[in-house]
Amino acid sequence: MIGSLLVLGFTLSLDNFRTALAFGGLPMSWRRSAELALMFGFWDGVAPLIGILLGRYTSEAIGSTAEVAGAIALGAYGLYLVIHAWLTPPRSWAPRRP
Repeated sequence: MIGSLLVLGFTLSLDNFRTALAFGGLPMSWRRSAELALMFGFWDGVAPLIGILLGRYTSEAIGSTAEVAGAIALGAYGLYLVIHAWLTPPRSWAPRRP
C-alpha cells in the first residue's frame, strides 16, 4: 500500500513541479522561494485531508443510494452516447481535393 501511495503522490506532484519550473525563471530571493515552497507544501498536505473528510461525509450521507445513483448515471450516459451516435451523420474520411 505504501508503494501505491508513493507512486500516486509522485504523480500528483508533477503539476507542482511544472509550476516550479515556471517560477524558477523569475528573479526571486531565497526568502520568497522558501515562502512559495511552504505554501505549496501546506496546500498539498491540506487538499488530500479535506478530500478524505468530504469523501467520508458524502459516502455516509448518500449511503446505500450511491450504488443505485451510480448505476442510473452510468446507464443515462451510455444511453446518451448511443442516441448521439445514432443521430449524428457519419463523417466522410476521404481526403478533400483542392
